[in-house]
Amino acid sequence: MKNKKVLAVLGLAVVVAAGGTLAYFNQTHVAENQFDTGNYDTKLVETFNPKDGDDWKPGAEVNKDVEVENTGDVPVVVRAKLDETWSRDGEAVKTITSENDKSAIVVPWQADATDGLVEEDNTVVEKAIGTQWVQGTDGWFYYIDMVAPGTTTEKFLDSVTLKSDVDMGKRDRTYTVTCSKIANPFDLETAGYAYLIQEDGSVDLEGLSDALGLVKGDELKVDYEDKVVEGLEGYSDADYTLTITAEVVQATDEAVDEAFGTEVPYLDLNWELEQEALN
Repeated sequence: MKNKKVLAVLGLAVVVAAGGTLAYFNQTHVAENQFDTGNYDTKLVETFNPKDGDDWKPGAEVNKDVEVENTGDVPVVVRAKLDETWSRDGEAVKTITSENDKSAIVVPWQADATDGLVEEDNTVVEKAIGTQWVQGTDGWFYYIDMVAPGTTTEKFLDSVTLKSDVDMGKRDRTYTVTCSKIANPFDLETAGYAYLIQEDGSVDLEGLSDALGLVKGDELKVDYEDKVVEGLEGYSDADYTLTITAEVVQATDEAVDEAFGTEVPYLDLNWELEQEALN
């Protein structure tokens, strides 16, 4: 089993009023998760390279628990967002974010699962978001309850699953023919025998034997090689990074307006915010 790697970054911002009085606190937690596939038996993977569809198992569920604990002594409210990036050889292939793409970050959809193109796709990674988190019009996910001191939110994220039909790139198949009557192996299509390729990609060996004029005792072999077409790689041989950012703020109107903005989409939130920050 591969070594599992988790990269987490935590930040703490403290806002102090004039004269040194503590107005409220604001925390931002960022967890950047890299998924690594290379072994089908891996249950918790954290940096994955689905190399031509062989190293990663489409449809496999990966457990990933993300929750926020209130270790302070005042009630807080929480929101979180997701950012995901697919990259290949250090270059970004596709990026989707909660704020810019909203439902596309959580509703898997592919424009075409076989064309090797990813630009028009939604996410291809299914995410099990907790039922106590609701997505606002700003793309952020808000925890519906205030979090009391010493308590923890319901899991924001419980697991991630790569779609079973994820686009692993458009393939180009070549056929190399070896024949005892011909000195060197040759390419089937270049030699003019493409018509003998059947719908399932196999070759009509009997027809090829007749076309080559082979008789009993002659040897015939066809080697198949599939390669991903350059520029149409889909999600094959790529790295996927999922970044989770959780913002935690004291449960007051003043703090929420300052940290989250005045246009917070409250939805069905069970927030009973204090009017002013505690001094």
